[in-house]
Amino acid sequence: MSHESQLKTTSPRAKGSTVSPEEALNPPSSTLPPPLNLPTRDPLIPFYKHYFRLGRAYLAFYKSGFKAIYSNFRLAGSYDIKLGDSSRLAPYSSLHSIQKAVLDGILTRGQYHLFLRVKSDISRIPLFGLVFCVFGEFTPLVVAFLNPVVPKTLWLPGQWERARIKARMRKQEVLQDGTGGEQGYGPLSEQEVENVNVSDAESVRRLRRMARWMDAYPRMWDRLFGNMLPISVVRGRLRRKVWECRVDDFAINRDGGVAPLSSEELKIACDMRALEVLGKTDEDMRRELSRWLEEGRRAGRGEIRTSHEGKVIDR
Repeated sequence: MSHESQLKTTSPRAKGSTVSPEEALNPPSSTLPPPLNLPTRDPLIPFYKHYFRLGRAYLAFYKSGFKAIYSNFRLAGSYDIKLGDSSRLAPYSSLHSIQKAVLDGILTRGQYHLFLRVKSDISRIPLFGLVFCVFGEFTPLVVAFLNPVVPKTLWLPGQWERARIKARMRKQEVLQDGTGGEQGYGPLSEQEVENVNVSDAESVRRLRRMARWMDAYPRMWDRLFGNMLPISVVRGRLRRKVWECRVDDFAINRDGGVAPLSSEELKIACDMRALEVLGKTDEDMRRELSRWLEEGRRAGRGEIRTSHEGKVIDR
């Protein structure tokens, strides 16, 4: 008979944590893009000198970003955290192992997002490094079309805005398409995703709309495959997205709630849940995120149970 550990949203912060709620909830600022200090156009200097200074500013931005990724990798690798199989938790550990460490109270939310971002950034470095070697200071001219291969620590301000505009457009398409309702979709559970009857055409359409609303798979897939995209793929991607949100909901509730989240982390948390960011104040976003968490609790999703093997035993 397997031993079960049960964690509730009212539990204390991660085991052994003596840090403040702000430190527990927010990952290091080095996981965010460094400041981009662009020179102002001086009409008294030739245009080519201005563009040369502009190129140097972008190179300094990318250089700082690469250094931050390396520092974050070393920081994540410095934690002496043992897993059940006697291995150590590392940036290259499986997503399942990292999430289990959160559920077991070993990682704070801030540490969890440090691991997630390092894992994502490192996976994108090889391809982006090739792009950077080819285009050099002209890289900013092409990255607008290459978001999926650019580490988010190296995203320019315009990339964040364009990504959010595209996410808004996708949600508007879902609303125009049919059943999202004026408010779209709130917190979901893996069971709701699993229970979709794939033999029922309307249920399948609703599953596809939920996945598009939550941005569970790249928008390009819609253009390439449309409704030909296998429903098993759609369901798998949505299941993963829902679980990521649930783990993060759990960590936010446990480690101090919405209030201590920084402005940038608040935006990223809202992006993750398909909550609107553009044109919203921090107060608006805190209210929406708090409402999301409360809806999850009311729906009985404030509790996550795992066995010692790490298998999730949902309610």
